[in-house]
Amino acid sequence: YQNGSEYTKYWGNGNVDILLKVKASGSLIDSGYITIFTRVYGYTYDHYKADLSNGGRTAVSVSNAADTNNTTLEATIAGWSDITVATAGAPYSIDLGDGAADYDVQVDCGGHAIQDVYEKLKYLAEEDQSGEAYTRADASYTEVKTAPYGTFAGGVFFGARGVGLINVATADALNYVLTDSANATHQCPSPPVAISAPNLIDDTRIQIYNVTTSTEIDNAVVAGGSGYSYVVTVGVDVQLDDVIRMRATYVDGATAKEPIEALGVITAAGCSFIDTQVDDAVYNAWAVDGSTVTEFSADYPNTQVDSDDADGETTKVRFGAWFKYNLTTEDGIANYFGGIETPSANVIKVITATLDLKIDNVSTTALRFTDTDVRLYRDDNTTLVATGSTGSIGIDYSGVPDVVETGTSGLTTAESNKLDSIYSNAAEALTEDSFLALK
Repeated sequence: YQNGSEYTKYWGNGNVDILLKVKASGSLIDSGYITIFTRVYGYTYDHYKADLSNGGRTAVSVSNAADTNNTTLEATIAGWSDITVATAGAPYSIDLGDGAADYDVQVDCGGHAIQDVYEKLKYLAEEDQSGEAYTRADASYTEVKTAPYGTFAGGVFFGARGVGLINVATADALNYVLTDSANATHQCPSPPVAISAPNLIDDTRIQIYNVTTSTEIDNAVVAGGSGYSYVVTVGVDVQLDDVIRMRATYVDGATAKEPIEALGVITAAGCSFIDTQVDDAVYNAWAVDGSTVTEFSADYPNTQVDSDDADGETTKVRFGAWFKYNLTTEDGIANYFGGIETPSANVIKVITATLDLKIDNVSTTALRFTDTDVRLYRDDNTTLVATGSTGSIGIDYSGVPDVVETGTSGLTTAESNKLDSIYSNAAEALTEDSFLALK
C-alpha cells in the first residue's frame, strides 16, 4: 500500500525482490513510505511500514503461519452476511455488566459462535476484502498484526483495542474479552442461563416478567415444538434471586387452555416453570371463537373495554370468549391477565382487585346482552357500565346469584369430618335438603 492505495501488483507469491517507485516529478510519494502486507486467508497476518525515501535496497521481513482457528471454507464465511463491521457513528457504547464503555469499531456477531466471528473478521481483513489494509482502530493504539480485529486462543476471542462486539451467541457469553477505546478490558461476569417452560405448546402466548425490578423480560408466542426457553445473563439482564413471573395463555379458535400464572426465582441454573396446560372447559363449552368477536375492544392503557355493536345485541358468552382470546395478545397478557374468572359456563366474574374493568358503550345504539341466563358482574357488585358511556348497556340476569356449592370442597379433611359429625349428632334430625339449605 502506498499513500492509502493498493500498489498495482506485478509480482508472484512467496519471497519477492521488487523495484517500487517512491518518487514522482522529483517529489517523494507519501514521504517515501510504503506498507507491505501479507493477508492470505487461512494464515496469520503480518505487515510492515518501510521508509524507502533514501533509495537503495531495503530488506523487509513479513511472515505468516497456518492459522488452525481459521479453516472454514471462504465460500462458507462469505455467506455469513449477518456478521458485520461498523465504524461510522463511533463511539459505540457497550455494557458487559461492569458499566458502559466506548469502542471505535462495532462488530455485530449476528448470534454466531465466537469462532465464526473470528474467522469472519480474518476473512474481511484478507487481500481484496474491505479490511485488507486495516491495522488498528486508532493510530495511537498498538497494532495486532496477526489478526488486526482480534485474536483467538483457547476458545476465547480477544478483541483488539477499540473493537467491540454485540449480539454474541449466548453460549459464548464468557468466551470473549474486549478492550475499550480507553484501553480497559471487559468480560461478561457470569454465564447465560435459561428461563424455560418446556411443557408449553406451540402458539401459546407467554409473558416473562421480573417482579423484583418491575420489568418485562419477554412477551412472545411459543413456537418450534419444544416448549419455551429464553436466555438471560446473570449480572446483566437479571440478578440472582430475582423473582420471575410467568404467564401463559392459549386460544385456538373455539378451543382454549386455562391461563397459567406462576412465580420462580433466578438461580445459577436459571429458572424453569414445569406447568401443564389443561383444557379451559368453560371456553370450550361456549363454542365461540374469541378471535372473531369484533364488538369489543381493549381500551389500553385504560382498564375499560369499549363496545361498539351496530345492532345493539350481543351475549355475555361472546364477551367472555373475546376477553379470553385477548389474553393471548401481547398487550392483553400484560394488562388484563387475571381480570375475570369463569367458575362455570354461566358465570363471568370481574376480579376488581386485579382489573378494575368496566364496559364503555362508545356507540349511540343501546347495547343489550341477550343471554340472561349468564351472569356477568363485578365481584364488588358495583356497576359494570363505565362512567360517561355514550350508549346505555343492559346486563340483565334471570338466574341464581352465583354458583351453589353442595359438597365440602374447599374444606380440609379435619374440617369436613367435623362438619359431618355435627350433622350426624344434631339434636334434631335434618333432611339432606334442609342441611344443604342451612349450609
